[in-house]
Amino acid sequence: MLYSELVDAPETLTGHIALVKANDPHMMEVVRVILTKTQAEISIYDTENVSELIQQFQLEDEVDQRLHIYQAENEDDMYAMCEAHLEAGQTQILMKGHVMTADILKFVLRRKHFMQDARFLNHVACFDISGYKKALLMTDPALNVSPSVEDRIKMVKQLHAFAQQLGYTELKVGLLSSIEKATKSVPSSVEAAEIKDYFTEHSMPHLKVDSPFAFDNAMSEENARRKGIQSEVAGDVDALIVSQLDVGNVLYKSLTQFGGAETIGTVVGAKFPIVLTSRTDDVQSKFNSVVLALKLL
Repeated sequence: MLYSELVDAPETLTGHIALVKANDPHMMEVVRVILTKTQAEISIYDTENVSELIQQFQLEDEVDQRLHIYQAENEDDMYAMCEAHLEAGQTQILMKGHVMTADILKFVLRRKHFMQDARFLNHVACFDISGYKKALLMTDPALNVSPSVEDRIKMVKQLHAFAQQLGYTELKVGLLSSIEKATKSVPSSVEAAEIKDYFTEHSMPHLKVDSPFAFDNAMSEENARRKGIQSEVAGDVDALIVSQLDVGNVLYKSLTQFGGAETIGTVVGAKFPIVLTSRTDDVQSKFNSVVLALKLL
């Protein structure tokens, strides 16, 4: 699937977003863009009065129509209101605003009724990389520090479900290491081979998993051919699974900082999509991540 297909036609999208804290101009601009370019509704949960920002961004007419404000005396009450609305299905997407990532994750993880059966969250980043023929999905560059083999099997399964929701007809997944053969001295290669064997034994429709791959062989058919790698996945990956947070974080930032890649993402594994953008992300990037989440409804 092309990256452009992941973010196209936002004007047709509906849904109701629970936004935790929008008490700064940057987040209120994101709110304005969402209301302007989609048909979604937004509920803002805050401990501060955001009425001045609403006036500054000329959103008064949207209040009680598609913009709903819930101001609480303290954060416990704020999260309680947000929880009630998510649980009732009044809101369908959770979005991090001007708040720490750890606080949003605690909010979700401490409420078991928010979680899917796997009870496991992972972050999926979607890249538009110059020179690559399609969107590249990657997990997990943001949440899980040192995921076990079992954790990465869950990642693949959740990624498969995520891709199906977006309309993928087939998903080719590669697990990264620094070498292409399972070697005891490189634990990530052995673990990647174990995960491949699992999905060979427990096959899933429209899912192909192969590994281990070094990054260049995963991304380039020519490089894979030169190495003598025979695989339907090598050089044609839709998604990469990284072995640990350090690998994912460095790869993510290398692709964006020096490769000029555009990126959006969401957290999967809860009963609702979670938009967990960075404070450094610009308005367009945050809006595109919301578009992605809306397409998962």
